[in-house]
Amino acid sequence: MIALAYGMRRGEVLGLHWSALDWEAGTLRVTHGVKRIKNRDTARDRRTRLVVSEVKTPKSRRTLVLTPEIVTRLRAHRSRLSEAKIAAGPLWQDHGLIFTSEVGTPMDPDNFSHTFSKLCQKAGLGHWHPHELRHSGASLMLAQGDFKVMRSRSDSDCV
Repeated sequence: MIALAYGMRRGEVLGLHWSALDWEAGTLRVTHGVKRIKNRDTARDRRTRLVVSEVKTPKSRRTLVLTPEIVTRLRAHRSRLSEAKIAAGPLWQDHGLIFTSEVGTPMDPDNFSHTFSKLCQKAGLGHWHPHELRHSGASLMLAQGDFKVMRSRSDSDCV
């Protein structure tokens, strides 16, 4: 819902932190993203690893004004996450992220994409990739007359 409403990148959504959410103001700061990078440590058995890092450009660092519905859904999500934390017990690794794996670690962007695509197919929508929400979000903003947001994006982001 957040990716669609704000045209966010997959990694940006997965990098959202609870500490960046201002419940009273109804805002959420986009400061970090999750991505998979090559593992330079040759002693490790995995060739890649997940990292949570700051977004690449100053324009990517922004504050979203949340709708009341999204705030309500985030409250419900936080409650479900608390239940998952209890269920995971000592396996839980708190990274302060809004969207996590079942044990609190950053969610793998590729796993997120595969799960998203399966849900879309199950719903009868065909094969969708999360990036398509970014394009759909841009179309929705344009349809609502949110030209300021549209102007702040480069052509390559919205095409």
